[in-house]
Amino acid sequence: MIPVGYAINPDRSITSMKNFFLVTLILLCSKVCLGQSAGSTSDTTPAGITRAMLDKAPDSELERIVMDALSERVNKDLAREYDVIKTLSKGQRAVYITWVLENEVTNGGFFQFFRNTPDQFAELALEGIQVLGATPFEDIMQEASETYNEMKPDLDVLNLASLQLLSKKSPDEPLHEVDAEFQSMNERQSLSAFRIKYIRSHKDEFVSK
Repeated sequence: MIPVGYAINPDRSITSMKNFFLVTLILLCSKVCLGQSAGSTSDTTPAGITRAMLDKAPDSELERIVMDALSERVNKDLAREYDVIKTLSKGQRAVYITWVLENEVTNGGFFQFFRNTPDQFAELALEGIQVLGATPFEDIMQEASETYNEMKPDLDVLNLASLQLLSKKSPDEPLHEVDAEFQSMNERQSLSAFRIKYIRSHKDEFVSK
């Protein structure tokens, strides 16, 4: 009941309601944002993957399912690609980095891999090969890194066109032999097969929490 002689100010009532709803909205948004932040820091597994998906997927699909999820996560912050990759578990990182390695080398040789990725990727690739148990690729990766490091001072001083003009040969020629070794090994014991084997035996590492 409104006391006698008390006049209602409609503008004040409307303002109070607006303030109430505004405060409620801010509190709700804060809870949602805090919840998302907490989930992103504590959960390092790829989003949207269930054990059932991995159990049912044939080899031809298994790797794609995992790589789609890992790539989506990394691509959200490509400017910090290396930092994001480092937040992945060792197994997730091994799958991702060896997939990048295989695609770059198959496309344009080790020269393309080294020129298209941060310097730290070479070390991550070797670590990934070891985590997967892909022993046949260890020596190849080490040889490629050593060869490229010997080439790097010249590459830093001159651009590729100048190098080719001066040497009368392709600047990536020192790596051709290692490229051939990689391709030959990959035909006999593919990195993809090592990734698939690892995923199948470590499913919990790739299932969303």
